[in-house]
Amino acid sequence: MLQRIFISPIGFTHRFIVDFLVHYRVTLNDKLILLARKYSHLPPSSETRMKTEETLIRVKEYLLSTGLPPDDILEVREIPVESLWTCLSNIVPIVRECSKRSEHVYINLSCGMRMIVTALLIASLLTPNVVHIFLETEDSLHVFETTNRRIRSILFSDMLDSNYIRILLAISEGKRRVREIANKVGLSVGAVSKSLARLRELELVEKTTDGFQLTEIGHLLLKLREL
Repeated sequence: MLQRIFISPIGFTHRFIVDFLVHYRVTLNDKLILLARKYSHLPPSSETRMKTEETLIRVKEYLLSTGLPPDDILEVREIPVESLWTCLSNIVPIVRECSKRSEHVYINLSCGMRMIVTALLIASLLTPNVVHIFLETEDSLHVFETTNRRIRSILFSDMLDSNYIRILLAISEGKRRVREIANKVGLSVGAVSKSLARLRELELVEKTTDGFQLTEIGHLLLKLREL
């Protein structure tokens, strides 16, 4: 098992990636995975390709300056960004694969394309194993460190309630009224009504004249559970 795995999006500057590596003192036993918007198919003169390749060159130069061979440590994964769902479908398996290969996975959210950064954060929250999250402010004066479990406990404590998931799954089959949902999931009408009120606050379900249905976010949440 690898000692540590570092994952970072590629931005148009190498500074935040290098700061990330310096902060954790990357060694020869570590692995660095950089996530780039798909660029190799673009014309050599395109701005995205030129800036991405320039960033990669600078990161490799930093690794060489510290005696670390880029070919042994560095791996680049190109990510399609046609939609957030496409992006997530590619990044979630990467994060989960890394968390199985190493008990020490570190994610840099300080740089890169916003869609990839967003998908990387969501992927970390969906990963059962502990993932360390690193964020540096643009002025480089502050660094924030936490874990996916810590964020999950703050933001999604409600979703640990399996009843919420059961209700969402029941509604995913089609619009349902409260009593229909209660019969489907085996809960009282009162308990379902209370849960639905909370799910509406979280914007996961919405009420229509024909009953309750999932919102786009609700559908996305259930899709993410399948990854």
